[in-house]
Amino acid sequence: MTASEQSSARNESTSSNLVESSFQAKFLTMKSWKPSNTPSNRDRLELYALHTQAVSGDAFANIQHNSSVADKAKFTAWRNKRGIPSVEAMRLYINECDRQTRVYGNNIGNSQSTSLKNSATTPMNTPNQSSMAASNGSSEYGSILTPRGLAAIPLLCAASSEHREAYIVRMTNTNASNGWWCKQEPLCADPGTYLAIPETVLLQLSTWIESLALSYAQQIKFVHSFICPIHRVFLALWVQIILVSTLFNSAFLSMKTLLYGAKSTGVSIRQIFDEEIVPCGRAARGLCEPHQAVTIRLTGLILLPLVCLCDVAAVVGSGVVGLPGGAVVFAASAVLTWWYWLMILPPIGFWLLFFSLWAGGCFSIIELAGS
Repeated sequence: MTASEQSSARNESTSSNLVESSFQAKFLTMKSWKPSNTPSNRDRLELYALHTQAVSGDAFANIQHNSSVADKAKFTAWRNKRGIPSVEAMRLYINECDRQTRVYGNNIGNSQSTSLKNSATTPMNTPNQSSMAASNGSSEYGSILTPRGLAAIPLLCAASSEHREAYIVRMTNTNASNGWWCKQEPLCADPGTYLAIPETVLLQLSTWIESLALSYAQQIKFVHSFICPIHRVFLALWVQIILVSTLFNSAFLSMKTLLYGAKSTGVSIRQIFDEEIVPCGRAARGLCEPHQAVTIRLTGLILLPLVCLCDVAAVVGSGVVGLPGGAVVFAASAVLTWWYWLMILPPIGFWLLFFSLWAGGCFSIIELAGS
């Protein structure tokens, strides 16, 4: 090894040691951090994923099937960081900690955190305690067969509840290569498959809009004011896609299990009810709760027929005909209402996007007038 190579290696080792020391110090600081405003679940998961990637490296292939919803959400966030070197993950963790302390403030911090107290609030948007208890394995329902879809809905709702002021602060402090949408992937089907096309189109369009804003107008607040309602509508549409995909997947799996048996599909009718149909109805019903964002509540109203289908199937399944009868009713209802899911919902989605453009224009004018 030449002298220059030895010097380069020493410098690299020194730099890595400095990053590791800063990382450990930042981790200890964050353990005692008392934010002025409660961080969103999405931001909590981002810190968890970066820290785990830095300490443990790439996530393993799969998570246990009987893991809780919270554990599955953590695992998905960690797996999205696959391939990031440990030192780079440490740097990203430090930067993310700095960003979150700026956005959410610090009760023992400086005056900057105080100024952000009212303008950068990102309220938590999680199910109530009874819903969480039913989701983390302490209820009568088991793990979810489609965890990456249904388990992500509370996180998407939390992201949709982000205040416009907090959204602007986050965007102005985010690099183009570190946007939120570019890190996402389809949740209801394997990326690259035909079933993942609706989610892929939505994610690519969202990523393109976010990338343009961060690349050419990162510090222009009225641009972010314009995009904020569009961002929320895209999140609501993603929730809609997840629930409708779960509907058809559950109906198909129910009929396949009835025709070919549980040994062929690997799941029983009881599992399908307890782990897909009932959680799907519960998730759709939760969208209408008062603490949800307006776009999410509108999505909940649109998906009320889905709640009815799940409830009727559950009632029939608990009756004389039993679970097989409930499964037949659920599958038949999904087929008979195909026109609503495939012909009515898409135009409603386009109208929501049109309204978000109008609302974004109003917000951007307000932002310009106040600057």
